Amino acid sequence: MTFHPSGGILLRIAFAAALLIPGFSALGESATQDNSGPASDPLKRLEWLKSRTPPPPVRKTYFRTSESRAATIRTPESQPRATRPAEGRPPAPQPPATPAATPAPVEVKPPAATTPAPKSAAIRATPAPSAKVRAAVAPAPTPQPPIAAGPEAIASRSRPEATPVLVARLATPPPVEFRSIARSTPAPRTSGDSRYPWKTGIVTTVFWVGEPVGGNNFTHNFSSSWDPNWARNFGGFDNPKPEARRRFIPVKFVPRQNPFYIALPYNDVTRGTTKPEARQVIPWFKEAFQREGLSVCRDRWVAVRNRAGKIGYGQWSDCGPFRTDHWQYVFGKEKPKPNLNKGAGLDVSPALRDYLGLDGTDLTDWKFVDFKDIPSGPWSLYGENNTFTQKSLRSAKRAGKANEILARIP
Repeated sequence: MTFHPSGGILLRIAFAAALLIPGFSALGESATQDNSGPASDPLKRLEWLKSRTPPPPVRKTYFRTSESRAATIRTPESQPRATRPAEGRPPAPQPPATPAATPAPVEVKPPAATTPAPKSAAIRATPAPSAKVRAAVAPAPTPQPPIAAGPEAIASRSRPEATPVLVARLATPPPVEFRSIARSTPAPRTSGDSRYPWKTGIVTTVFWVGEPVGGNNFTHNFSSSWDPNWARNFGGFDNPKPEARRRFIPVKFVPRQNPFYIALPYNDVTRGTTKPEARQVIPWFKEAFQREGLSVCRDRWVAVRNRAGKIGYGQWSDCGPFRTDHWQYVFGKEKPKPNLNKGAGLDVSPALRDYLGLDGTDLTDWKFVDFKDIPSGPWSLYGENNTFTQKSLRSAKRAGKANEILARIP
């Protein structure tokens, strides 16, 4: 039985032959042109492959140190390239490796004292040494020999070492001086300094209970601006003559009101009503006001200071001299208005005159003062209107000893 191949199989064979024949012919031509080509010598073949293979990409390697980053580049000349045999081809023989020359060891000295070294948190927290410590510890800088470049030198420089100055800082910190904090003791507070300022250089005259009209006194003092029966309620005539007085009171009787009294040129009530400005100008109005027409100025305490600095205390018991409406001076910053008594702005009783050693017309300073800031003195002994005796009587009545206190009053 004869086998006859079909037409399709023959066409496939012819097509394959057409593809293979040109390749074999080109290979033969290259072999005939150069019999000493790369296929005949393995070394030449290796060089031929190197010339046709592109160089590998440059790779960079970073070495991190404690101070900075030192970057070195490995080039194709310094980095050996790993060659692989091409697939389907025998491996090319490698040339014998020649031992590389071992570099001489390089002695790396620590940096000079002026080179900044890395500072840790503990070193930064340590106080810097004084100039004497740095001069005694830090060595003098010496010239350094040039250091050869290379991987070993770079690795040696990447290891920081503590400088002698830093070691001295950690080992012997300078002594710390502790200074004592001086606590300032505030000065003792003077009564009424912030609320009631002193009015200085005021012309001061003397007046008394029961004084008749005469001279520059155009109004008698049998009554006051707040008490029509002032002389009777006081106990009699407050004789100003020195020979008629003893222990700051009249010889003939013991006053039933405080003999330390003063007068200022303002009245806060008129015709049974309180003046409109009183609510705004009187500093203690809100705390002392009780009802309309009742004065909040009567029996208020005042401090009087003579030119030697001695201070006495009295109660505001009358209005004058000459005026009863000058609140701008009494509670403000104005000076007294001109008058017949050389512009007098304060009247004092014979008791205050004697205690401060004043003349009939003198210069004094005065200011209002709260009762809690007044010390005990001769002004705290007499009078039903006296805040000191009122306090003593209230406490005595609770104990049933009011008569004993009154008997002790001279």
